[in-house]
Parts: sequence; structure tokens; C-alpha cells
Amino acid sequence: MGRCGAPRLSFISLLVAGLSITAVIILVLGWALLETREEARQIAQITTANMANSLADNLKSTIDKIELSLLAIRDEVERLQKPGQGDAQAIVDVIARQDARHLDLHGFRVIAPDGTLKYAVTNVVNHDAAMADRDDFKYLRDTPNAALTVTPPLFGAVSQEWIVGVAMRISNPDGSFGGVVYGALPTANLFRGLAALNLGAGGIVALYHANFQLAARFPVIDGQRDRIGKKTIISDQLRAIMASGVPAAQYEYTSATDGVFRTGFARRVDGAPYYVVVGLAEADYLADWRRRARRLVLFGAFVEALVVTGLLVLHNRVIRMRRLVGSLRDSRERLRQLAVDATLVEERERQAIAADLHDDLGQILHVAGIKLGIIGKALPEGAKAGGLTSELADILELASRKLRSLISQLSPSVLRDMGFVPALHWLADEMARTYGLSVTLEDDAAAKPLSSSQATILFRAVRELLINVHKHADTTEALVRLCVRDGRLHLTVEDSGQGIVDWPIVPPVRKGFGLPSVRERVISFNGTMDIRANPGGGTIVTLVIPFDRQSATILGGRHDHSPDIGR
Repeated sequence: MGRCGAPRLSFISLLVAGLSITAVIILVLGWALLETREEARQIAQITTANMANSLADNLKSTIDKIELSLLAIRDEVERLQKPGQGDAQAIVDVIARQDARHLDLHGFRVIAPDGTLKYAVTNVVNHDAAMADRDDFKYLRDTPNAALTVTPPLFGAVSQEWIVGVAMRISNPDGSFGGVVYGALPTANLFRGLAALNLGAGGIVALYHANFQLAARFPVIDGQRDRIGKKTIISDQLRAIMASGVPAAQYEYTSATDGVFRTGFARRVDGAPYYVVVGLAEADYLADWRRRARRLVLFGAFVEALVVTGLLVLHNRVIRMRRLVGSLRDSRERLRQLAVDATLVEERERQAIAADLHDDLGQILHVAGIKLGIIGKALPEGAKAGGLTSELADILELASRKLRSLISQLSPSVLRDMGFVPALHWLADEMARTYGLSVTLEDDAAAKPLSSSQATILFRAVRELLINVHKHADTTEALVRLCVRDGRLHLTVEDSGQGIVDWPIVPPVRKGFGLPSVRERVISFNGTMDIRANPGGGTIVTLVIPFDRQSATILGGRHDHSPDIGR
């Protein structure tokens, strides 16, 4: 189940990683797009503000220059109104000089107190022009201290074209109304100035009087060419700005005339009742952003494709690797099981050989001893053959003892007959008798329900470890400790000899049941083997193996409660 769940877990992990990376990419792209869009919007706002301010300042400068010329003409008119101070030609000459300085105007005009044209030089189409009924004329006539006046866009009575008039009152020496001097600024020239700006396909620039009359607009909307001098439809935002009289304001709106969404800036012309309005269409100022956004989205899609492809490749590699690891694990488990099976088969063969030796050769030696005894009794006393039969009897007895020792080494019956712990007591006696190694056995007296295969493997392992102590540790003492903790048997073989190199870098061992073999067989039972240096000198080998309670037999269930045996 764990092996089957691992690839699924890996796939889920990769999927989560992929989705996380995708989410991060989308968030980064979204943030970048929003940031760059806002930057484009801010640039549009700055651009409209700069353009509107520049146009308003230019118009203010033009009006200031016109004012200077109006002052020069008014001063000359007022001077000549005094007795003996010149003639009308002097006024005409002044007007001509000022007209030459202002080629962007239709010219300067002096209007008599009754509203008729009195003096004019340039672009005079209607010499009978009358202005007495115009609001601006009435205002200047009725306001002795009137300042410079900039008129709404109006149809010029003299030039017969649409103009913006810049006017100044003329007063007689006694302070009475002496007429008006005008400078006629044609709206056509204002239009050409607006048309010179680069506003994009959807941009607009316009000049509005504070009473919402249109003086100039570029581009001209189809069907709106005759709207000069008339109140036009403007956005609610712009209407509110102009009505409030604020000097400048930024706003966004959807045009009521062409339905285009724009970012606009309105700037009031200093000293004049006019607003310059500049608007940039969103489609224009976001055009570069949209191109960059498309490239960014394509790049993000490409990165996404790379991420997904990489994750798929990585997933496939992980799956293959896990399968290889699983196959390797299965192979190792099979090898370990084979090693265990081989040990058990070897043990059965040992038991079979021991049984054969006991049943066959043992019986033969026993019968031979009986026969030899009969022969010895049949010989007369003092016969020379009597000594020979006695020697043969001793040889047969020695052979029988050697045979019993060999049978015990091949397959000690104590393991099958009495259990694992008593078998270890017998092994301790055997190690002392055979190798002179004194083995102390410490047992916690807890039940140890080992299966027959576990008991056999552990018994052989302890025997191999004790033999290694005898051969390599250069000591005559060893300690075997048994304890049960958390459903596991902890078996420790400890010596105080010269020690061993760090595990798993162990010197080559003789073929057979060596340390690597012990480790493989312990692992096959889901156990562990640890080899480390003894702090007091020597080596400590610890085997930990869980009890196989389902297959436990009497071999594991039996244990000895006798005191520890010190050898």
C-alpha cells in the first residue's frame, strides 16, 4: 500500500507545486500588468496636464501681448482726444504698427461710443459694423473702471469671422465713455494651434468659455463644425469643474459626443474666462501597454508551458525512479528472504545430518561397543587380546563423544526441546568448553514469543558474534543481554576487547554466517543491527527484532528463569 501510495503522493506534491508556481506566475503577471497599466494611466495624466498648462500659458501670453498693444492704441486715442494733440492719421498709424506685430490677429479696431467702427486697418470686411447691442460693449460702456475684457467666442462684425475679442475701455478726459479698442483673435488660428498637438487617434483638445461656449476643438467631430460660439454637450465632470471655477483639475470621463473614454485635464487661463481641456483616449495611451501585456501574457504562457512540461517530465522521472527503487527494494527483500530461507534450509539439513549421524553412525558405534564388550568377556583372563579390546572400547567411547559433540554443533536439540533462552545458556557453556570464552547471559525474564525461524536465526547470529569475539576481540569475556521493549526483542552482544572499525566498514569475514549475513537476516524480519564502539573499550552489537506473534511457536515462548550464568 505504501509503495502504491508513494507515486500518488509524489504526483499530488508535484501537482501542488505546479499549481503554486502557476499561481505565483499569474500573480506576478497580474501585478506587473496592473502596475504597468497604472503607470500608463499616470503618464497620460501627466501628459494631459503638461499640454493643457502649456496651451493655457501660451494663450495667457498672447492675451498679455494684445493687452500691451491695446494700451498703446488707447493711450494714443485718449491723447488725441485732448485739444490740439494730433489728428486721426496718427491713430491709424499706431493701429497699423500694432497689427504688424500681431500677425495671428485679424487686427485692432477702435469702436466709437455709439458702437460704430471708427478706426481699423487690417481685415476690414464690413465698414458699417455696429456693436452697440453686444454684451461686452455694453459692459465696458457701463463700467468706468472695467479691466481688460476677453469676450466669449463671437462672430466678428468687422472681419465677418469667428473671433475671441480682447477689449479695453477708452475714457474721455472727463471720465465719460469714449469707446472701445478691440483685438480680434480668430478662432481659426486657435484651431490651428490646437491641431499641432499629437494627441493620438482618439485624443481631443478644446477651448471653452466659462459659460460653456466652444471656442475651438480638435479634431472636429462630424456634424459639429457649426458649434463654435454655441454651448455644446460636455461631460458632467467638466461642467462641474468649470462651474466651480477651480484653476485646474484632472478627471476621467466618457465623452457624450463620441462615446470615447478619456483621461482629461482642464486648466483655466489666468486672467481670462476660458478653460483649456486636453483629453487622451484610453485606447491610445494604453496601446503600448496592451502590446506589452500581450507579449507578457505570451511569455507567461510560455513559462507556464515550460513549468507544466517540466513537472510532467519530473513526474515521469519520479515515477520511473520509484518503480526502480521499488524493484530494487523488492529484489533486496527477495534476496534477504532467500538468505533466510537458505539459512532455514541449511538448518533443516543440519538437523537431518545430525539425525542421520545419531541414528546410523551413533547406532553403529553403540552396537560396536556392545559387541566389543561381549568379545572382551569371552576372552580368558590374562589373554593378550584383552588389552587390545580395552583400547578399542576407549576409542569407541571417544568416537561416540566426538559424534555427540558434532551432532550438538550441527543442530543443538536444546533449541527445539527447551526454547531460545535455554539454548543461549547451553551456547554459553559450549563457548566456554570449546573456545575458553566466558559468556555472561543477562535476561529480563520477560516472555519472548519468537517464531521458530526467528529463534533459529538469532541463535546462529549470537553464535557467530561470540565466535567473532573469540577470534578478533582479543578477550576471554563477553556479555549477552536480552530485554523486551515495545514489543521488540533487544539482544546485545558486548565485549571489552580491542574493538572493531566503524560499521558498515567491517573487515572481510570468512564465508558463511558472517556479520553482513547476520545483518541481512535480521533486516528480513524488519529488525535492525547496530555496531558501535563500547565507551569502556571493545564492541557492542545490538540486534532489535519485532516479535512475530502470529507465527510464534514454543521455541520462542519458552524461556529460562534460572540465574545468570557467569563463565
